[in-house]
Amino acid sequence: MHIDEMVSLAKEESRKIVEAGEEHQPIIIARTPAGVVPILVTQLNKATFRESLAGLLRLLRADAYVFICEAWMTDGNAGKRALKEGRAISELPLDDRTEIVFVTAYENGGAQVGYFAKIQTARGERRLSEWQRLEGIPNGRMVLTRW
Repeated sequence: MHIDEMVSLAKEESRKIVEAGEEHQPIIIARTPAGVVPILVTQLNKATFRESLAGLLRLLRADAYVFICEAWMTDGNAGKRALKEGRAISELPLDDRTEIVFVTAYENGGAQVGYFAKIQTARGERRLSEWQRLEGIPNGRMVLTRW
């Protein structure tokens, strides 16, 4: 399965989960010689996430993976202020943050791409906005680009 197909699958499944009213659990989909293998992120130690994921991807002989999770984002000064104060975006008032589904894809030593869609809640229903491509290259403590 091509990495673009993995991303499309992740987007479709994420939309189904969110619009069914469920919370999207963090998950990784690894591309292996045996096919696509799902990995629940909750099974990985957050303190050693990169090392744990690298070992698992090597064990599975995976050459690519897609990471899917719910997260918070903010626009403008609220996020900058929170970072300066050492606070997480999740600690900001609801008016200053937006819940999203975040999909990032990585090929071992190669392509990296990310997308997000805002979760919109109205009348008790959750919907995903259109997917938007992230500008730049995804980075952070949950990003592994070589294994």
